[in-house]
Amino acid sequence: MRIARIAVPKEIPKKSTSCAIWDMKLLRLPSRVQAHCLICCSSSTKERAVATILGTDAKEDLIGTKYDDYIDAAGGRDHVIGGDGNDTIYGGAGSDTIEGGNGNDWISGGNGNDKIDAGDGNDFVLGGGGNDSIDAGAGDDKIKAGFGDDTVAGGNGNDTILGAAGDDSLAGARGDDLLKGGNGNDTIDGGAGNDTLIGGNGNDDLFGGDGNDSIIGGSGDDTLFGGTGADTLVGGSGSDTFVIGPDDSIDLIADFDANEDVVDVSGTGVTSIDDINYQVVGDSTIVTLPDGTQFVMADVDLNDLPPGVTLEDIFEF
Repeated sequence: MRIARIAVPKEIPKKSTSCAIWDMKLLRLPSRVQAHCLICCSSSTKERAVATILGTDAKEDLIGTKYDDYIDAAGGRDHVIGGDGNDTIYGGAGSDTIEGGNGNDWISGGNGNDKIDAGDGNDFVLGGGGNDSIDAGAGDDKIKAGFGDDTVAGGNGNDTILGAAGDDSLAGARGDDLLKGGNGNDTIDGGAGNDTLIGGNGNDDLFGGDGNDSIIGGSGDDTLFGGTGADTLVGGSGSDTFVIGPDDSIDLIADFDANEDVVDVSGTGVTSIDDINYQVVGDSTIVTLPDGTQFVMADVDLNDLPPGVTLEDIFEF
């Protein structure tokens, strides 16, 4: 393990009854390690380390404590372990591996293709530049993937996951999540829970999963899979595909454009247009498939399609 230096913080807790300072030279560390000192203060009510761990531009292993650590890895391909506590971790330049551990951590990967495991807790993670892999762990996490082709797994909890420029893969798990892809051709999976999925710019694939989801494709030629639950599907601009699967709940397609959008019902066993039954109610159409699956096409009258458009153009099977 290589620790570049452990720097003295600017202040010591005022209520501490005792403080100890260790000269790191007395710890017989390897000669390549540069260190100053470590301060630990304790009282009858609390005990915490107030050290700051600073890396260099070399490849290093930086390991925190069970307390609230501040770790700045600087440059190099570093391995950072925060441990327990509400840690603040900067990966800096280089393709780093960062483990936040338990606690409500604040983590910035910096530039490089980073691998970040935030651990359990309500964490805030910035991926930064590069093709990052981020596992938020359990908790109500906020993740901003940054620029690059990133892969983000939210874990259990009500997570907010934001992509940026790049072809991102974003996934929630159990919880009511918000996932937004940003620019690029993104793949977004809400998982279980009542999720909100927003594709942004690009040709995105959006999977609602279990729960009553709101799915918005945004700009581009998007594919929207509602999954199980009563989902609301909004394609946005572009030639979008709305995928309907077997489901006891009723999905709502909110902005179908008969001139460019299609409804894919191939997963329900439909083999011809004769298998599709529909009823126009007001300005909308209720579609019923042979397996009992129903969905609503808002502001669409299948009896009054645009010139040159037929039912065969509307449905894919």
